Amino acid sequence: MDESVGRGLRLNAAWMAFSVLAALAAYAVACLFPEPPASETVSLGLSGWSRLILVAASAVLGGVALRAGSGPRGDWPVWPGSIPALAACLVLAGAMALGERSLRGKPGEEIQKFRTDDGPGPVIQWYRPGQMDSMGLLCRGGAVCALAGAFLLLIPEAGRRVCLVLTAAFHFCGILSAVFSVPPPNGSAPWLVQQAWVHIYRPYLQFAYLNNAYHFYSPEPGPPSFMWYRIDYADGERRWLRYPDDLRSPVRMHFQRLLSIGESANQPSGRDPDQLRVEEAHQRIGQMLRMPELPRDFVTPVAWRDPAPNTRILLGSYVRSVADSFPKSDKTGAEIIEIRLWRVVHSIIGPEQLGRGVDPGGRKFFVTCYQGLYDKAGIARTADPDEPLKFWLLTAYDRDDLARMRERAAEQEVRMIRIRDLRATGEFTGARQAVIEEEIKALGRLRRDLEDRLAGRKPSEIDLFAIQAEIDKFPPPYTEVK
Repeated sequence: MDESVGRGLRLNAAWMAFSVLAALAAYAVACLFPEPPASETVSLGLSGWSRLILVAASAVLGGVALRAGSGPRGDWPVWPGSIPALAACLVLAGAMALGERSLRGKPGEEIQKFRTDDGPGPVIQWYRPGQMDSMGLLCRGGAVCALAGAFLLLIPEAGRRVCLVLTAAFHFCGILSAVFSVPPPNGSAPWLVQQAWVHIYRPYLQFAYLNNAYHFYSPEPGPPSFMWYRIDYADGERRWLRYPDDLRSPVRMHFQRLLSIGESANQPSGRDPDQLRVEEAHQRIGQMLRMPELPRDFVTPVAWRDPAPNTRILLGSYVRSVADSFPKSDKTGAEIIEIRLWRVVHSIIGPEQLGRGVDPGGRKFFVTCYQGLYDKAGIARTADPDEPLKFWLLTAYDRDDLARMRERAAEQEVRMIRIRDLRATGEFTGARQAVIEEEIKALGRLRRDLEDRLAGRKPSEIDLFAIQAEIDKFPPPYTEVK
């Protein structure tokens, strides 16, 4: 054997050994200093950062070993010259599998349960994921790619070309399935495309996050969602922020990509029977109060929707990011007291409205959904004065609208109490009784909230972002002193 070749093999073996040692060190740290259960606050700590750095070093060293085993020109080696590269692929796959075990944390507290029926049936529990579960998933993907590379090194060049062409075809067919699986208006998607999307392509596209944009822009995209934040500081300064913001994006594509921030917050919760009771109660309340209809892009009965558990996690992370970007007020450097969050949708008017001269920027075409009150750590506060209006889709309502809704809320509350008391025995199922109880509670909360606003104990107008009517133009200023 040539001396230079032997030196290269020894160097390749050294790189592989270092890669394995780094992965073993990360696994040892994970065993000795396990990650605490996930919570609303994110803190990797010394153990988390150590594991992350060691796994990244293992991946880099494995890549260097693969590059060294591919030959001086970096081309595809031919058997038996491909043995060093094959060994590097197998070692890298093992290191990445070990890295996944090192980064996957323990699930946190239970967020939501999904019942499969209305009785004592199976329950699917949804837990808060570990802080670095996504990095562990990335390591699993790296291990799969390394094993695929090892397989390609075992077959002749013609077979490699065929495999690469089929892989590219599989990828682009997956993108097409994401596009064509969305049913057109008043129609249905092709059966074959639906089956391919559900059973084959969805896990792959969700892993690569190639499904949202292709779904959103086809066949007829709806209005995007924007996130509005109001930061209140201890010195009275108030700052308004909008994400994404086309005025602050350096290029149009940057703004377009950031639209996924708002869309990620527009994911409803799972429709288990318990959740359906709460949702049905709120939808019936919206119908009983005869609230003014939303713009045409919204299905009128769906006026309230509880966000999904993963959406709640994302909302907290959004608040933390904003708090880190603007931790102190501009005037005195005061700390953050609280942050309020809204999801705002600018509805798209129809061509007939545009032809009549309707202003597309009119306030009635902006629909807001209050997402809650948070502290600067991204933890939702339970003591929220605007809790009765949380997760409702609302447009701008004046004082007369509030008075009418207050009267209807009082009438419907009395009516539902009578129904509960007079017909509770034998006429309704347990599920229907639960819906009635939810309706009575929600009607009472809304009635008291509307009474407070009409009596002057709260702002008397539900307006954009508002729930507090404190701005008289759209959009609100970025910094506002109160």
